[in-house]
Amino acid sequence: YEISACLVGSEMCIRDSGVGDVISFNDREIRLSLVEGGRVCITGEGLKIVGFEKRTGEFKMVGAVVGVKFLSGGQTTLKRFFK
Repeated sequence: YEISACLVGSEMCIRDSGVGDVISFNDREIRLSLVEGGRVCITGEGLKIVGFEKRTGEFKMVGAVVGVKFLSGGQTTLKRFFK
């Protein structure tokens, strides 16, 4: 299980290998459920899912991220996110 984020200009690219499902999404908010439990809400502008493979849990998105909120889970998830 791995989460990585990189900033390129004003856009952030997030890659996660532990996503269980995409709960909902639009260009301002993406809600995910994680394989290890818990949910994540990513907010921003111009958010776009560029890849999701449910079988492997691999998820990729781009956009101007304003906030990331862990709705449940643990702080180990937060620590891994900002690796």
